[in-house]
Amino acid sequence: MPKTDSEIKKFTFLWLFSLYFLVGLYPTLLNHIELHPWFNKFHFEELNSFFSFITYLGDGLGWVIFCIIFLFISFKGSLFIFLSGLLSGTITQVLKRFVFNDINRPMFYFKPEDLPTISGIENHLNFSFPSGHSTSAFALFFSLSLIINKPKISIGFFFLAFLAAFSRIYLHQHFYRDTFVGAFIGVVSTLVIYYWFYKKVDEKPKWSKSLLSPKI
Repeated sequence: MPKTDSEIKKFTFLWLFSLYFLVGLYPTLLNHIELHPWFNKFHFEELNSFFSFITYLGDGLGWVIFCIIFLFISFKGSLFIFLSGLLSGTITQVLKRFVFNDINRPMFYFKPEDLPTISGIENHLNFSFPSGHSTSAFALFFSLSLIINKPKISIGFFFLAFLAAFSRIYLHQHFYRDTFVGAFIGVVSTLVIYYWFYKKVDEKPKWSKSLLSPKI
């Protein structure tokens, strides 16, 4: 029983994502172009800077930064983050560039005056599906939640990933369904790497070493 309780706590991020997936699945079945203006009813001047900043949590740079940080904490953590980001990012980019490369972004369909825009944000037009930032954010923060394994921190990580994904809608870089599928790819890819790599080496001392470990 204690082992079961431990697993439940370890996967706090996944349980929250499962709830998000169940609630959020229905809007993906609706017309994504007609749905986009509804999401953007929630534009406020005070939030523009916030979402312009938080969108960078899904940037590949954040992934690189945490890989480097964990080199000084544990090699297995750094490699886990790297592999989950690599797998999820590869899947998303292949889908975006070669499978769904004819799916365009919101501002391809709307005129600037049709939607509230944010100064300084360059609106891309093509390669919309799925969202790379959403994939990256969910892969990164799910990886971190599994490594750190603290339920309260995992809750915070989930909401950071969710906000990073929502920022892509808020900034008109993606439709809702792009972010939803991107988040799904990020979570599933991280689970695959967790069971294929991280859990298998979790108890091997050499993988717990870091650049700061004493030389023997």
